Amino acid sequence: MDIKRLTGKAYTVLRDEGVKTLARKSIRYLTKKPGPQDAGIPFLTPSIDICNDYAFAICRVRIGEMVDAEPEAKTINWFVPDLGAPGAGGHLNIFRCVAYLSRRGWKNRIYFSNTAGGDSRAAVRELYEKYYAEVADNAPIYSAHFDEILPAEAVFATSWQTAYNVKQLTNCKKKFYFVSDFEPMFFPCGGEYVLAENTYKWGFIGVTASSWLKEKLEGQYGMKCYDYGFSYEKDLYCPQEVKDKKSDEKTVFFYVRPSTARRAFVVAMLACQLISERMPEIRFIFAGEKLEGKYKLPFEYEDAGILPLKDLPYYYSKSDICVALSCSNLSLLPLEIMGCRSVVMSNDDEQVRWLLNDKNSILVPLVPESIADSICDYLTHPEKLEAVRQAGYEFARATSWDEEYAKVEGCLLEELEG
Repeated sequence: MDIKRLTGKAYTVLRDEGVKTLARKSIRYLTKKPGPQDAGIPFLTPSIDICNDYAFAICRVRIGEMVDAEPEAKTINWFVPDLGAPGAGGHLNIFRCVAYLSRRGWKNRIYFSNTAGGDSRAAVRELYEKYYAEVADNAPIYSAHFDEILPAEAVFATSWQTAYNVKQLTNCKKKFYFVSDFEPMFFPCGGEYVLAENTYKWGFIGVTASSWLKEKLEGQYGMKCYDYGFSYEKDLYCPQEVKDKKSDEKTVFFYVRPSTARRAFVVAMLACQLISERMPEIRFIFAGEKLEGKYKLPFEYEDAGILPLKDLPYYYSKSDICVALSCSNLSLLPLEIMGCRSVVMSNDDEQVRWLLNDKNSILVPLVPESIADSICDYLTHPEKLEAVRQAGYEFARATSWDEEYAKVEGCLLEELEG
C-alpha cells in the first residue's frame, strides 16, 4: 500500500474511531507477517478484537460524567463524530446548523465522540479551530468521553455511532437525531447494518435531511420526524471563467468514490466505456478519490483525485455534464454543481427526486446503457442541455440555508415547548 493511501486510512480511523483504535490497528498492521496469510491461511491472519472494536454498541465505551441539574432554556448538546479530513460535508452541515441556531439565541455545545472512547481532544481541537470553528460560530467543544456532559434541553445524535452515546444520557429534556442519510445502507445487510438500523427504534425525534428520509423512518420504524432541505455556499459555488477549454470540447465530470459503495462506481465506469466507444472525443474528469494505479480502465481520463474545495467550482464550470450518482440520500453536490451553471446528472430514484427533477437536472435509470445514451444525446443536442443548465441554476439560487435551518428550529420549539 502506498504512503498516501496508508495516511488516508490512518486519518479515517482517527476520525471515526479515535487515537486508541488507531494505535491498535497501526501495531497490528506493522507487525503483520507478509505472505501466507494473504492466501487466506487462518492461523497466520492477525486476530481482530471484535468485542472491543464494537464495545460502543453495548454501551461499554466510557462517556463523560453526566452533571445532574436542571438544564438552561434553549441549550443543545450535539454529539458529533471526531473530525477527519478538512471540509467534510456531514460536519459542515451540522456546524452550519449550529451557527444558525446560535444566531437565534440557542446555546450550543459540541461533544466529539469516537467508537473507541479514545482521548482525541488535542487532534480534534486542532482540526476544529483550523477548519470548522468559524463555520460553527465558535461553539465550544468537548470530549464526549473525557469531559463532563452538561445538562441541556435538547441533545442530538448525528450518526448511528453517536446514537449509542445519546442513548445513555439522562440529563436532557428530549433526544433528537440529526439524520443525514439512511446509514444502514453504508454496509452489506448484516451485523453492522442491524446495529445502525437499531438506532431508529429508540424513540429519538428525527430531524432528517430530506422528505425521503422522513417518510422512510416514519414508515418503517414509527419514528417521529421533521425534515429540512439543502442549500449551498453561494459565494464559493458560482460560475467561473474557463480559459483552458476549446470551444468544441465536450467534457463530462464524474464524482467517483470507489471506497463508497453508494456512489455506484462500477456502473459509472461501464457507462464511460460505452460513451468512449460511441464518442471518443469526449473528455472525462474523475474527482473524489484518486484512481491512479488502482484500476485498469479502457479509456483516457483526467484523474483529479481529492480536490480542495476552492478548486471544485472551476471543474464544475468547465464540465458540460457533472455525474453524481447516489444509491442513498443525496449530498450537497447537485446544488453546488447547479450553482456553477453546470448540468447535474443523477439516478432516477426516490432518494434523489425529493430535490432533483426532470427540469433542473438529467435523471436516468442506474443502468450503464441508460447513462451512456443520455449523455451522448444531450451532448449532441446543446439546446436541450442549455435548458437544463438554466433551470438548474435558477433552482439552486432560490434555495436558502436560513430557510432550511429555520425548520430545524421550528422542530425544537414545537417539541421543547409543546
